[in-house]
Amino acid sequence: MRYRFCVTAILLTLMAVSPVHAQKNCPFTGNLDFRKKELTLNVSPASAGSLTLTVNQAAQDNYNLSLSMDHWKAPGLDISTQLKSLIAVMVDPENSRLRMTGDILSQYTLVNYKPVRELSGNFHFENRVLYLDSLAIGGIRAGGKLELISPFKMDVSLNLKEIRMDDFLKFWGAQDDLRSDGFVSGNIHVTGAIGSPFLKGTLESRDGFVDELHYSSIILNVAGAYPVLYLNDSSVAQSDGMAFNLEGPFNLANRDHFDAEVAGLRTLPVISENAQAREWTLKRDGEASGGELKYIMRNEKENNVSRQGSDLMGVQRSIKF
Repeated sequence: MRYRFCVTAILLTLMAVSPVHAQKNCPFTGNLDFRKKELTLNVSPASAGSLTLTVNQAAQDNYNLSLSMDHWKAPGLDISTQLKSLIAVMVDPENSRLRMTGDILSQYTLVNYKPVRELSGNFHFENRVLYLDSLAIGGIRAGGKLELISPFKMDVSLNLKEIRMDDFLKFWGAQDDLRSDGFVSGNIHVTGAIGSPFLKGTLESRDGFVDELHYSSIILNVAGAYPVLYLNDSSVAQSDGMAFNLEGPFNLANRDHFDAEVAGLRTLPVISENAQAREWTLKRDGEASGGELKYIMRNEKENNVSRQGSDLMGVQRSIKF
């Protein structure tokens, strides 16, 4: 029984600690009490916050896990939370492999010093792989797997459903006083080693505003190795009918200069043409107030024949993005 408890405690420790902060030097202290059937582990890497893990036996082959994070550092994140889980341990009779199943709940969670909705979900573990059967944080749903051996490769899908625009922007470093409204939905696929994962996905928002930008739609297609993502084939349609494409790199780790990252994206004119009209957008640079002009050239026809000199040009002005 002691052997089973010891093996289980070690595995639970790896599940809790390794994916969060995988580095070579990770000092820790701990205590294993066979009489109480309880393991306590404290981890405090340099400049990475602290983590306290407690594992105790609730019943035969059932264990309570409690994990407390105090300003724990992950890529671009500062996390404080308390996680609790009840885990069942069993041995697969076909291959004698140890298998664990459990659920997880969080409370008092802060991400980058701001409260967020709590986490809940179910998982199982076997053959050194942690499988996220279902994981939810507010409007975010996650599923996939994470290898618990170096380099800790992952294959996780994230689904975002109607995340408030202000919460979405603040999470990535926008100022608290940035006015916004609307919701963000989409999907992001995360693969590769946990230290430098590759992200690819599509995010979409409709009928909202960010500061002075009022839009009918924003569609972002992103891909790249964290922390630098590249926008390509992305577009913004303003509420007044103006439209432009976005492309370029965005550094998610540059949280203190969110505005500069946005300003560094390239805005490209949207050009469309048909038999009746040609339309394009030109961006005017070099002025503090800024602006964009939308030009429309229309061919007027009489009896399906173009009239000489009858081309009309209209000019419309839009707000600055």
